[in-house]
Amino acid sequence: MPLFAGSLIDPYCRHAYHLDFGLSVIAVEKELKNDEVGVVLAPGENHTDAPYHVAVVREVPYHRRCIAPAVAIVNFYTFYKQRSLERGALVTMADPISIAGLAVVAAQVISSIYDYGMNVKDARNDIRSLSEELFALKGLLEHIGAQQNNSVTSSGLLTNPPLARYDPIEFSNMLQSTEGFLKSLLISLEEPKTRFKRTMQSLKWPFEKRDMDIHLARLGRVKAWFILATMTDSIAVTRDIYSEVLELTRSLNADREIREREKADSATQELLAWLAPVGPGEAHARALQVRQPGTGSWFIDGPFREWLNAEPGHYPVLWLSGSSGSGKTVLLSYAVETAQNAFPEGSGTGIGYYYCSFDDSASQLPVNILGSLAAQLSVTNPMLLEEFRPIFEREQKSKLPKTLGLTELEDSILKCSATLPMVLFFIDALNESDHYSLIAASLLRLTSQSKNLRILVTSTFGPPKTEFIWPPIYRIIDMPAAKIARDIQTCVESRLKQDPNLRGLSDKLKDDVRSALAVKSGGMFRWAQLSLLHLSAQRTGRDVRNALEAMPQDLNKTYMGILCRIPEVDRKLAREALIWLCFAERPLHIAELSEAVVLQESDTTLDSDSRLHAPQIVLEICQGLAQCQYSNLRVTLAHFSIKAFLVSEWIKSSSANFFSIDAAEAKKALMRKCLTYLCFRDFGNGYRKTSSDAAACSRSFPLFWYAAHNWAIYANSCELDAEDHRLIAKFLATKELPRGGNFSSWVQCLVRDMSFERIEATEPLYYAASFGLLSAVRVILTTQPGVDVDARGGRFNSTPLFIAIWRGHLQVVELLLEHGADPGLIDPSTGFTPLSYAYMKRLSKTAELLKRHLPRKCP
Repeated sequence: MPLFAGSLIDPYCRHAYHLDFGLSVIAVEKELKNDEVGVVLAPGENHTDAPYHVAVVREVPYHRRCIAPAVAIVNFYTFYKQRSLERGALVTMADPISIAGLAVVAAQVISSIYDYGMNVKDARNDIRSLSEELFALKGLLEHIGAQQNNSVTSSGLLTNPPLARYDPIEFSNMLQSTEGFLKSLLISLEEPKTRFKRTMQSLKWPFEKRDMDIHLARLGRVKAWFILATMTDSIAVTRDIYSEVLELTRSLNADREIREREKADSATQELLAWLAPVGPGEAHARALQVRQPGTGSWFIDGPFREWLNAEPGHYPVLWLSGSSGSGKTVLLSYAVETAQNAFPEGSGTGIGYYYCSFDDSASQLPVNILGSLAAQLSVTNPMLLEEFRPIFEREQKSKLPKTLGLTELEDSILKCSATLPMVLFFIDALNESDHYSLIAASLLRLTSQSKNLRILVTSTFGPPKTEFIWPPIYRIIDMPAAKIARDIQTCVESRLKQDPNLRGLSDKLKDDVRSALAVKSGGMFRWAQLSLLHLSAQRTGRDVRNALEAMPQDLNKTYMGILCRIPEVDRKLAREALIWLCFAERPLHIAELSEAVVLQESDTTLDSDSRLHAPQIVLEICQGLAQCQYSNLRVTLAHFSIKAFLVSEWIKSSSANFFSIDAAEAKKALMRKCLTYLCFRDFGNGYRKTSSDAAACSRSFPLFWYAAHNWAIYANSCELDAEDHRLIAKFLATKELPRGGNFSSWVQCLVRDMSFERIEATEPLYYAASFGLLSAVRVILTTQPGVDVDARGGRFNSTPLFIAIWRGHLQVVELLLEHGADPGLIDPSTGFTPLSYAYMKRLSKTAELLKRHLPRKCP
């Protein structure tokens, strides 16, 4: 036995106070809790390069300066190696890892595997293999611990314990490595906090095959190392296995780092999806694909370059105005590409672009427009995302609806733009947003408060009138017909060379096509495009000449001609399709559209005899007025000008008047059809108890999700009559059917992670208030005696009054208050009363209304 010196260890502050060298273990003055002290067992003066050990000992009944061996060893740990131990030096301990503690962690992992695995269907073999290895490791650790305890003599001295046979540093590293490995397994097997994640747990085992192979291999090597470590003649083999375990540890750590990066990337992607739910990528790619080389130079080399190179604050908003179909979208996409080439990533210039779309209501929302621009700006300045992360994480944690407003977005964009040399925003088709004035006002505030922010906007009309501003911020460019005509000639020339049906025409006929399109186009790219499509469809050169002579003079007559060519047998279906495409809240999947066009208000279900033979039929009968994006099978009108034509006064007196659409009546018809669909007997049995049943329902009835999410939006956009009220009341009354009937099927579709108990407990009044259905709320309150106006519902167990305030439905709030709703009830999800929430959100009108209905205090 080497000579040892002793030092008192305080396990709470991890400090050791060195004493004089001696010939045995020394206990010193200070007592610790439970009569335990720690002793550093250090080599004598001739062994200063050897490793140290730490023994946790219990004192015998001596006091003050006691000389060992009057101690009983309780536990034994390795200590980090020191090169020397000088008199009076302060030694810092690492957190000790014991054999017994490691066995406890192994037992915890086994328990977690069992608890997690109870809900997983397809991981029995993995669970069995992992459990067997962990049970073997736990038993081995307990055996080594028992041997260690038996190595203490009755006098308390350590008689060559098992741990003294091999390098303590190596043993300590193995203990730490194994503990880290076991704890990483525990983290992977943590019980999910939310019901949705617990549901997903039952579908997915956290370890893939590659993970299992690594984990089982490492457990096997760790187990072999501990077995060999207890054998005196196996040090070389033990060290070989130790090296293998270290290599596996490095591999696992590298894999864990990759997973952590992926997790961070995933969290960032979730944040970006929340901030910018509508992306501009697809619209941008389509516009670039349409552009012909050599077109648009009049704008890029002229007004655009001047705007780009102007002094800060000088006409920061370039407003490109032109009629529908004149090529503004393609010009803007070209401008974006030019700016990106001039200021590549890393240049410090922030660039963001956005395309509004008439057929996607989400693309028209101001918060989505600014959110998308902010998300793109974060590429240049990633810290911008940190402005929104607390709001996002708070909403994710509490499952609250999105509360991000224009003010927060504007403030964050301004803060970010102040750190960059220049910020360029591009926004297309602002006129296609129903919130045109609100967006324009927001852009005005941004440019008036930031000198290095510039915005290019396209629209069918100019900017809204504002108060006198100096210096002026708008420079308006009207699309010049003469310059557009030259671009149209370039496109026609390209089509005559590339189209297989046109390039074989005689030179004389090609010249006639060029001159006719140049004269008649009137600066309308859309008209020229449709005319070329029509000419290309002709079978002979003579047919091309006849079509050229009969060519309509403008876009309206072109659309009229297309509609009049639709066969009589298809006219009704074509009109239905055009109505849905004009007023859909988002682009419809081709399966949704093919279901919608055959739906009749008298239907109680749809069977195979009622449906189209094939979904693509709906595209064929629309004669090119509808287009399908085959990357996602979403169908839209081919151009905004089609909707403008269908709702115009011009079509009413034309030969295509059958296809004339009244916007208000169309929205009312779509609401009725959505409710008809939701009232199908197929949904009358209430909520689905399993996710597979819900998925099967969506496959069998592809319009269900759209109808569930949008019928109330249509209801709020038009004047309802008695028949509409009857239909809404009929739908809400299905709440009384078993398991909530059609009403509960609808609620489950709206909020997929809501518990069955909450679905059944939520009354129709809650959702009528949430969607702002004033007439439905009035019908419920006046026709259902004894209705509880404060009955809580929804995911957050809120009252109808609170959810109506949250959604901004002031008229519904007033109606609920008139019928006795309590403005003093605390909302459990936010901790606010309706009044305190109104004050917090600065809803002055709502707050005044609530104050008038507060209970009067007794004098």
